[in-house]
Amino acid sequence: MGTFTATYFLKTAFWDKRGLWTATLAVAYFARCWENAGYHKAEMMKGQSRMYADRVKQLPQHADAWKY
Repeated sequence: MGTFTATYFLKTAFWDKRGLWTATLAVAYFARCWENAGYHKAEMMKGQSRMYADRVKQLPQHADAWKY
C-alpha cells in the first residue's frame, strides 16, 4: 500500500461519492426553499393570528408586532 496522497483523497472523498454530494446539494436546496416559504407565510399571516390576538391588541397602535 502506498502513501496517502491528495489525489487519492479527492478521488475517494468526492469522485467516488459524487451521488452523495449531489443528493446533499439537492436536499440543501429543498430545505432552503422550504424555509423561505415558511418565512413568507409567517409574514403574510402577521397580525391575523387568533392565538395571540389579545397580545397584539395591547401593543401601541403603530408598533411593529415583530419587535414584541
